[in-house]
Amino acid sequence: MALNGMKRGLITILILLACVARAADVFVDGVAAQVNDKSILVSDVMAFVDAQREKLKDQYSGEDLRKELRKTYSEALDVLIERELILNAYQATSKDQEKKIPEQFVSDRIESIIQDMFKGDRAEVTAALEKDGMTFEEWRNVIKNQIIVASMRRANVDQSVKASPQAIRDVYDKNMAKYKMPAKIKLRLIMLKKGETAGDMAVSEAEAEYVADKLKAGGDFAEMAKKVSQDEKAGNGGDWGWIDVNILRDELARGASQLRSGQVSNVIETDDGFYILKCDEKGEEKPLSFEEAQPQIERELKQAQSKALYDAWILRLKKSASIKMFDVCPL
Repeated sequence: MALNGMKRGLITILILLACVARAADVFVDGVAAQVNDKSILVSDVMAFVDAQREKLKDQYSGEDLRKELRKTYSEALDVLIERELILNAYQATSKDQEKKIPEQFVSDRIESIIQDMFKGDRAEVTAALEKDGMTFEEWRNVIKNQIIVASMRRANVDQSVKASPQAIRDVYDKNMAKYKMPAKIKLRLIMLKKGETAGDMAVSEAEAEYVADKLKAGGDFAEMAKKVSQDEKAGNGGDWGWIDVNILRDELARGASQLRSGQVSNVIETDDGFYILKCDEKGEEKPLSFEEAQPQIERELKQAQSKALYDAWILRLKKSASIKMFDVCPL
């Protein structure tokens, strides 16, 4: 049976997040850290690094890439150490049967994943796990550890996170200028790709200039977009609806910000193509009322408090554990 790539990817993510590696099946090139009696292998850490490697290669090169990879390695090792500390704390508290995760709860979660990701096809699950070098029982342990970590975080952090109405009001009163409705624009867009060669680029640029001239002379933007645009919204007349100008790439954001309602831009060049924008309507930046800003402020307060509580909890766990880290980063 052919494997669906997305499903395999989701399985792999679950494996990576749970930090499980089969020591017998991987090249073990050292111990990255020791948490009490548990060894965290370099290969465990590198699984995280490899998951980020291609993304980092798109943004960095040379020595900068090496620095970012080493930073990712360090962050991944911290995550693995923290997860092991949390699992150890669970083992200490789960002697109390009331605090133990029921095996049936784990089974129900496994069944839910199989139904959602594989439409109940256990043969496909087995094939996906075999591709990743895991048995079903090993995968079950992955899911169980995820449940444990989430449950321990809820009990030790999330349940204590609160943002009182007065605290929210105080933040708003002290930072009213910060809370604004961003400028928005009802935008239409035509994009012509540059092509692979200098000749292709010259043709695309000339076509974009021609289209812009036709539109400024009164041409129908929607009809022109349907005919020539290579953007994903071409079939909809290039209509992107109301958007926050700040989500656009810098070149387009600058161009869009300068447009008046009904105005068509000059041709804007970016790395991948030539763009023509039209502002159908414009909404200016305006202050948010307390009621409008309240959900955002509450989220901000809870996020800050959650981080502080989590950091304090992990620090307590570290103080009661034996942790050794080894300078064996292969990057």
